[in-house]
Amino acid sequence: MSNELTHALAASAMQCTLNILMGEPVFNVNVFLAAVLAMVINLDRFGGMACNGNGSHTSQISKRSPIGHSVGSGFIWIYLSYLIIQSLNAYTSIILDHSLVIVVISAVSTHLFLDHLDGGIYLIPTNFDPSTWLRKHIPGEKMTWPAWSGSN
Repeated sequence: MSNELTHALAASAMQCTLNILMGEPVFNVNVFLAAVLAMVINLDRFGGMACNGNGSHTSQISKRSPIGHSVGSGFIWIYLSYLIIQSLNAYTSIILDHSLVIVVISAVSTHLFLDHLDGGIYLIPTNFDPSTWLRKHIPGEKMTWPAWSGSN
């Protein structure tokens, strides 16, 4: 099972590789930031087991929410980090390097990859009704997050 340390080490290794490709020093503050962010993504976890619809229980994907453990939310977090950096650079005296977006990309992608190998992640919503996407349980459904397809 991938835990926070595994996520941190994988994100650090990915960020070191990206630093080499971008011509930056191998170890810099971005390596630390990627490790911390990869661990922080697990804050959307919750306990318990859920029934997957055919009578058996799923133990891994049911503990994760689509907020941090879906491909769609990964793209949203990456885009939001880009918008925040752009806004801070344009409207305040805080100047941030755009390599922070690369940090978010490496942290989110390695986290989702490890969780995919360890029980599955959420891919995309299965319907076009956004009001159901963040409901943990929809009446009549036996799955924990029934509005999302999984990679398990």
